[in-house]
Amino acid sequence: MRVFISSVRISLEQERDSLKGLVVALGHEPVMFEDFTAQPVPSREACLEGVRSCDVYLLLLGQRYGYEFPETGLSPTAEEHVAARTAGIPRLVMRKTGVEPEPRQKELIEEIRSYRDGVFYNEFTDVVDLQAKVAAALRQAEQAPGSLTFAPLPGDVPVQWRGEWPAEQQGHSDHAVLELHVLPAASQPVPSRVLRALPERLAAEVRSSGGVGPSASVPADHDTAAAWAHVVERRHNRMYDEVRDGSLLGCRVATTGQTSVWGTLPGDGMGSILDPADLMERLARFLRTAGAAMPGDAQQLALAVGVDPLTSVTEGRVTGMSRSRASGFSLGRERLAVPPDEAVTRAALSNGARDAARTLTEALLTAYRSNNRAGY
Repeated sequence: MRVFISSVRISLEQERDSLKGLVVALGHEPVMFEDFTAQPVPSREACLEGVRSCDVYLLLLGQRYGYEFPETGLSPTAEEHVAARTAGIPRLVMRKTGVEPEPRQKELIEEIRSYRDGVFYNEFTDVVDLQAKVAAALRQAEQAPGSLTFAPLPGDVPVQWRGEWPAEQQGHSDHAVLELHVLPAASQPVPSRVLRALPERLAAEVRSSGGVGPSASVPADHDTAAAWAHVVERRHNRMYDEVRDGSLLGCRVATTGQTSVWGTLPGDGMGSILDPADLMERLARFLRTAGAAMPGDAQQLALAVGVDPLTSVTEGRVTGMSRSRASGFSLGRERLAVPPDEAVTRAALSNGARDAARTLTEALLTAYRSNNRAGY
């Protein structure tokens, strides 16, 4: 396995340096920013690409937070952690005890602590203690099953689509919205105690998704039925042929256990685009976001996907998109909805996200094409 070792150097020099030899001794390949040679891309991007190329991400948390990039307000280690989580890479997080973390470092620790589902999290006192715990965690990571499998649903799994929620929970968008819903295959209600604690966690998850600027507004709240957080979209006038990227808009957890993630599709002034390649990557990110937000430990899940509204949505390619005309618009139906028809293992929310996203993409495009052929 390729193991990316992430930490600040100041105050963690000995611990950081001790891990390189340990990883090699265990038969794996360590990846550290010190080993990066001259590359034709900025060192920051090279490090993030290094994270994405690895099989395991190992993060050491000590006293210091590190330099904050003005563009994101995040430190290099915080950005690397986001990259690993977004890519669905297994994360091993080790926190040093006996030190008082800086305020921003304390925030990062609390944020990571709230995402403990599926994350090895431990504390260490010194180099010897750290090496023993990292060795144990790497051996456990080697043996982790994490394979995506499919099975028949045990019964009907009702989905509450975004348009059925109260208006304040939906957020607002002027464009077509892609919505993903993850539900326990067997009923697993969320206790009110857990629901009350979720808004702050959901807002942090939306912010750390990589697509939300530090100045964006992400209101979060809860009621007796759900907890939610959504991005308040900045509106500005665009030229009709100006291309826009899709973006994450929100995350919601209902008392039924349904966890929902939604965002806009890429497009231009003529409408939104269903690009198979983009759609698969977007749904994989949504699945990982849902995995970080979803409470409980349900191992059998049901997945549903939809686009709302469907008007002015076309199938095409985002790459090189520049249109003076568009054809094949879907007409009539307010929402394209693909309900769950089988159960998947929880790996769909982590290392199996790409495979699950591929299945969802095929189902959504099949439904879209059928909808157009039907002449609605």
